[in-house]
Amino acid sequence: MTTLIETFGHINLAGASFRDVNLGGARFDDVSLKNATFENVNLAGAHFSDIDLSHATIEAANLEGLTIAGFDILALIAAEMKRREAR
Repeated sequence: MTTLIETFGHINLAGASFRDVNLGGARFDDVSLKNATFENVNLAGAHFSDIDLSHATIEAANLEGLTIAGFDILALIAAEMKRREAR
């Protein structure tokens, strides 16, 4: 896995492909990631703010500590899974 710690700001990355990279701690601020693909990516501790993730795909990714617009994504996923199990 290639290590890439970066700050992405005010950029159009629509359709970008992130595969086998370490984006742990990266910041994405005011970025279009529409139709982007994240596959086998470390997103631990990454921060996403003011982004467009419409139709993006995230597979086999480490999401520990990932925040989107200030929300802990793993906590939201866990809450949704619990809600679905209660049905």
